[in-house]
Amino acid sequence: ITTEWFSLRVNETGSGFALAPRPADQKIYIEALGENSAGLNALETVMTLYGYNFSLNTQTSVFNSTIEDDALIIVILGDDTYHSSLVDNVANHVKNGGQVIVFFSNQTNDAITSSKSLASKFGLELKENTVLQNGDDEITISNSALNTKLPFMSGASVAIDREPSSLAFNSMALDLTETKNKSLILSQSFAIYQLFEGVSGLVYDENDNLSSDADETFDGNYSLGVAMDFEFGGRATLLPNNMMTDQKLASADNIEFFLRLLPWANRDISTLTIHNFTISNNNFTAPQTIEITANVTDNFGTPVAGTNVTVTLTRAGSPQLTVMLKDNGDGIYVGQMEVSTNGWQQMEIDAFSYGYGFAQYAPLSMLVDKQLRSFNSLSDLNLILLVTGGILPIAIFAIAYQRLKKLG
Repeated sequence: ITTEWFSLRVNETGSGFALAPRPADQKIYIEALGENSAGLNALETVMTLYGYNFSLNTQTSVFNSTIEDDALIIVILGDDTYHSSLVDNVANHVKNGGQVIVFFSNQTNDAITSSKSLASKFGLELKENTVLQNGDDEITISNSALNTKLPFMSGASVAIDREPSSLAFNSMALDLTETKNKSLILSQSFAIYQLFEGVSGLVYDENDNLSSDADETFDGNYSLGVAMDFEFGGRATLLPNNMMTDQKLASADNIEFFLRLLPWANRDISTLTIHNFTISNNNFTAPQTIEITANVTDNFGTPVAGTNVTVTLTRAGSPQLTVMLKDNGDGIYVGQMEVSTNGWQQMEIDAFSYGYGFAQYAPLSMLVDKQLRSFNSLSDLNLILLVTGGILPIAIFAIAYQRLKKLG
């Protein structure tokens, strides 16, 4: 790996390294319980050469110590025995806003049990048999099959100024059938992205004989890898392949893909931020039309076009009305809302963009007065006179009748 990697860098830069590594004080944790550290040499080499601050844990789980709530944990499920606590800890880490990259494994029965259990936490079913491509158990993914709608998949890299041309690995499959029917995973809204699209010649080896049989296909809900964003900031990348093994990570393209994935997985890039959420009035008498404005950018201040920006009017915690803001260009989103309910109310804003995830902003409070009715026309006065004229004679008649009845 070292020779090919150095050759690649020198050929591109002419002199060495043109890197933008993570700050040294931001640690990445590698959870690889039971793995032989010698089998992780390629991963350690890449992360060391690119200046990442990381810890490799093969004997004791990272969850046995205190880690940052938003830390990135790379989980490699291999030879170790099944631990239900590890599965729960990984899922809870993402649920609470942390980040993970998970490499599932079918090396042993325990690895399959761990992988299936963890996949199910994210609404996925792991299919543990091999995926074949044109009868071969090694899959080759050209750059045309990379999901370039994900921001990190194309363009200049933070690490290597090139794009991967062809990834290679052995893989199982993830079944997204149930995922597509869920509105919540980990008790919150989520978005799921296919990492690879339109890969040709795939067959899931249902019969487990390493042969493409006539009755075998690659279901439309199957995937070779997914990424997920969660409402409260968690981010998960789930890969049913062996891309991190020494043999596969020797490929320059696999290295490039991994180095592109790292900053996205850790939310160093491609996150949403809402700025300057404003309304035209926050103390008025209903009904009134309120003008709404918000600015949406990524974490570097670059406008993010095509974002779904939703504003909801709530009263006592109950939604009253929802409007979608219009993209006005340069990251400015605008809209209007007709407010007709009175009392203390709030406007809440949420944003989502493909590959950037979710964002919220502190709600804006409003005090809305109720419009008081006044007599402002002759018709209002006529109505009062009509009602009064109708009731008074009836009352006089009732009193007179009662007196006559007593005299009789």
